[in-house]
Amino acid sequence: MRKATRAAILDAAEQVCARHGVNSGRMEQVAERAGVSVGTLYNYFADRKALLASLLEARRAELLSKVDEAVENAPANPIERLRALLRCIFECLEQHRAFIAIMVQEGTGETSSVPTSTFRKLETRVRKILMQARAKGHVRDDDVAFLSHLVTGSIKSAMIYSITERKALDPNATAERILRIHLEGVRS
Repeated sequence: MRKATRAAILDAAEQVCARHGVNSGRMEQVAERAGVSVGTLYNYFADRKALLASLLEARRAELLSKVDEAVENAPANPIERLRALLRCIFECLEQHRAFIAIMVQEGTGETSSVPTSTFRKLETRVRKILMQARAKGHVRDDDVAFLSHLVTGSIKSAMIYSITERKALDPNATAERILRIHLEGVRS
């Protein structure tokens, strides 16, 4: 029951933030949307800052868990695993689009030039896959660390493009496009 209530509060907080903004959404709005009293909300989270931190951590953990599951369930071929990772990330982007957009627009999201924990963790997963791809001859470049940062940067750039241009990204098409660019280049 406690876990379900916490999840409902976090979902409500995401909706309130997406609708009203991170700094404008009120705890009362979150409580109402979650179907709990304001007192109950404060039993779970001391203040809006704690609620937002928990929401960000929950969404980060959800993303990484889904990515790990997608990679694990993909065929053993490293390129297929990279494809699965990319597709999963863009599916999550579309699922939480409004919230991610408001986080980016208000500067509380992870889009700065300094890698943040989510992108660092994604880069580590990309690097592992690219090391496997390099070992099997699917990737020629020896600098897998650099390549993994390029791929992770492409993920971040596609997210920012999608949000700033207000264009939904098809997860499959976006994954294929990033793979094609990195594996084949942009020349015709």
